[in-house]
Amino acid sequence: MLLVSAYHFAYFPVLSNIGWCGVDLFFVLSGYLISGLLFSEYSRTGTFNVGRFWLRRGLKIWPSLYVFLVAALPLAVSNGPGWGPSMLASAFFYSNYSQTIRLVGHTWSLAVEEHFYLALPLLLLLLIRLKRLPLVPWVGMALLAICMALRCAFPVNAWSGTQ
Repeated sequence: MLLVSAYHFAYFPVLSNIGWCGVDLFFVLSGYLISGLLFSEYSRTGTFNVGRFWLRRGLKIWPSLYVFLVAALPLAVSNGPGWGPSMLASAFFYSNYSQTIRLVGHTWSLAVEEHFYLALPLLLLLLIRLKRLPLVPWVGMALLAICMALRCAFPVNAWSGTQ
């Protein structure tokens, strides 16, 4: 949190230059902890319940997000036309793909997190079904390389959403 705050509020230039890595660090730690939950359940039971996993993850994010969006609605409406697409992108977790982000632009990270929650258990189930669970680290490294290549090929300005 401190790194992200330092990035957004440039009181200390040194910290604002490295603050961008706060969100990346959060994603890495979150991925480690979440995959740990799935692997732990798998090692105990030989499988895991995807529906229960999705419901538990959703109940940690959805209530506070929707309370925030309802609270932000009057401010969004008072900003004039164009608030609707931004609120919809946030409410349905595609704000990381939307170019219409205005008032609630910071919800892109929740969208990324939700996509991870949707994809990871499906990937693990596929690897379990194919009896290729030892490939998990290799698949992870391949996805990391692909994401880094895409990030380098299509850099995005976090403030404006433009390339």
